[in-house]
Amino acid sequence: MVGPAGRLWESVLDSAHGRERLSGGIAPRVICSTRPVYSMYIMRTAYNTAVPRGKPTDQPSGLRALWQAHAGSGAVADVAYATLRQAVLTGHLRPGDRLGEEQLARAFGVSRTPIREAIFRLEAEHFASRVDRRGLVVRSISEDEVLGVYTVRAALDQLAASLAAQQATMPDRARLHWLNEQLKVAAERGEHGYMADLNIQFHEAMCEAAHNEMLLHFMREIHDWVRRFPETTFSRPGRASAAVAEHRAIVEAIDCGDADEAGRMAAAHMSRAREVRLAMIRDAAGEREPRSVNGVLCDTTPRPSLTSARRSTNR
Repeated sequence: MVGPAGRLWESVLDSAHGRERLSGGIAPRVICSTRPVYSMYIMRTAYNTAVPRGKPTDQPSGLRALWQAHAGSGAVADVAYATLRQAVLTGHLRPGDRLGEEQLARAFGVSRTPIREAIFRLEAEHFASRVDRRGLVVRSISEDEVLGVYTVRAALDQLAASLAAQQATMPDRARLHWLNEQLKVAAERGEHGYMADLNIQFHEAMCEAAHNEMLLHFMREIHDWVRRFPETTFSRPGRASAAVAEHRAIVEAIDCGDADEAGRMAAAHMSRAREVRLAMIRDAAGEREPRSVNGVLCDTTPRPSLTSARRSTNR
């Protein structure tokens, strides 16, 4: 049963038929009320980038555009770090790409020293790794790490949904409804990459609705790993619409203030996403008959890195 925020939310959908891109924009106004008293809520994006996702052929121009976006925001080494980090997250730099000090310094028009500092920071944060005879390269993510991320996401999501059911305000709930409606529209249009971006915002919005800054901090940290996944689970047939329905069930439990049900639904949602990811990994490895242990699908093949898969945002 949809709560007051959900019913009232439906009344504003007609004015928001057009898709609203969230990058650097402002979401439509959402009217939130329990009866005759109304308040207005304007949502801004949690993750904003002015540079489109990279392609293998536009790396130099893409990196320069990122540099310009960060220029003047701090010391040169900090700007270099922010630029390269975002380049990895947005796909302008891909797993295996070499992080050469000289080439990057020349591209950005700076000395090698700040570039070296930036690359060392990336290595410390597992964005880069050392390879014999090549030096530092963009680090790929192993299958074990992907599955580990899902384990952490399940715990964070369960806690976020449970706390949101207890702490969420009417604007918080309206925001969750709005984001999931945008996910529904994107699913109908087959815009899986856009769904992936919206999905991250939805899960971070749950943390904001929980009103717990530490929880939001850890969710954003884990989402930086998620952004580096190859492909998106939403590209799997049926997953996009299923995820929207699972989100709806979570939000309805939050509307009703049922902390236990909201947490349970959030954990189940992430468990299903993990199963889809496992199926995608098995397909990439060529496995035909998956093994199941205690009801959980497992991969029986050697665990390769995910470098060779098509790069996109996965959520």
